[in-house]
Amino acid sequence: MDTRTAPRWIRDRKKGYERSCASWEGNTLLGMLGLPGCWLYSVIHGTATAQSSGAALFLCVAGLIGLGLLRPFRRARRYEMAARILEAAIARYEVSPERPDATLTEADERACEVLRVARIRTAPAWVMEKRRRYEVKILARFGPAVLALALLAACVLLRWRWVGQGRGVFVILLPVALAIQAGFMARRLGAARAILGVAIDRYEYEATATEGTLEEADQRASEALDGR
Repeated sequence: MDTRTAPRWIRDRKKGYERSCASWEGNTLLGMLGLPGCWLYSVIHGTATAQSSGAALFLCVAGLIGLGLLRPFRRARRYEMAARILEAAIARYEVSPERPDATLTEADERACEVLRVARIRTAPAWVMEKRRRYEVKILARFGPAVLALALLAACVLLRWRWVGQGRGVFVILLPVALAIQAGFMARRLGAARAILGVAIDRYEYEATATEGTLEEADQRASEALDGR
């Protein structure tokens, strides 16, 4: 069977996506292990006072928030998916001489959609407002935990002397307990918000998505909110 080699531009682009995937995976690993590792190091070596433990906990929470905002794992998966799309297109192109170059161009466009390079359209106001309401309700659930974390940060930064060993442990454990409680209370809201978020993301960046995609997601979000 006659074979041919795919153009250099698409092979280089695939390699670039693979490198980006590995980079974001490395960032995820460092973020997940680095900050908790500092805390464990202080505990193992016996230097974990109430203040140092509070500082470590605050840094861990800040790091986890940063991971949540940057979403390196999701970015890594998108680059991996884009690389696989180009890899499959290159393989089909090279073993089938009759395939036109447009096959590679279409695959590149699909990979760009997966990477969310350019927004195709904007989601309707009704679905954006519904997702915003879910987010506000989730933030309200986590309000007490955020206040407790702010108290912990003030204790660490200002070195409040009234925080003794007993009170220090309470100040450290309070935001953890409140966050766990808030996470349990907001689990359905989080699921509904995630369903709408994925649908909005698809609608704005993927050509195949339609308003029916949003309506279906809205229905599934309502069911998740009701616990069905």
